Amino acid sequence: LALGQSLVVGSVYRDRLGLHLNRSCLLQMRGDGGEEVKELAPLAFADAIAGSLFSPYPGAGTQDTLVSLPSYVRLSGSAVKSVADLPVHHLLFQVREGASEEALEQASHRLNRLADNVGCNLESIWDRTKGLKVAVSAMDFFGAGTTGVALLISFFSLVSSMVTNINEQGKEMGLLRALGVTKGWLRRIYTLEAVVLVLSAGSLGVAIGSLLAYTISAQRALITQLPLPFSLPVVPAGVLVLTSMVSAFFAAYLPAMTLARTNIVKLMRKP
Repeated sequence: LALGQSLVVGSVYRDRLGLHLNRSCLLQMRGDGGEEVKELAPLAFADAIAGSLFSPYPGAGTQDTLVSLPSYVRLSGSAVKSVADLPVHHLLFQVREGASEEALEQASHRLNRLADNVGCNLESIWDRTKGLKVAVSAMDFFGAGTTGVALLISFFSLVSSMVTNINEQGKEMGLLRALGVTKGWLRRIYTLEAVVLVLSAGSLGVAIGSLLAYTISAQRALITQLPLPFSLPVVPAGVLVLTSMVSAFFAAYLPAMTLARTNIVKLMRKP
């Protein structure tokens, strides 16, 4: 079939009706003149399109179908004579990616003048989402601040735990020193131990959090019937793990360096 005889449908019908791309199917039309069957071919299967109702889930109910203007005229029969007589409810304009705010303002002013001439209204998604972007930025800032405070508290807790752990191993450190282990190797051993422990705990926390986030996203997608993809915040997770490793390094290196400078006899006398 020609391109003008194609349509875009929801991806749920691809599995439920066994549709395939560019393979014709029969579309039953119901109107005042009775029922009529038209032959069309799926051009694409959509999960979501702005301004239209599409969903990949069966529970979404009735969904929209997109066709070209010539196809709409042909499907309408005698109701519409030409493309100029089509009832247009709204038009969507997509700007180029990376367009500056100045270019968007100029395009908005031009479209506003055109809308005044033809007697229609113009709504800018860019203007309507300004407040949402500010709210998202504030939430990101709040989340980053909360994470920083949590990391700071965890750092002091880790320092306290590592100091206690290293001091309790004073006799072991004195014995290793007596056997010829250098101070550098002692500092390296305890530092690597702390880094490995924190790295394991951080990786396990990221894995568990990602699993829970994926489960919650899938549940929300089923409830809202909207495609809510799960995206792993790689950069925050990497920064979190890296910061934890650096904190573990200083939390273990400083106490180990202080204790390694202690005399072997004093280390062996520790209770």
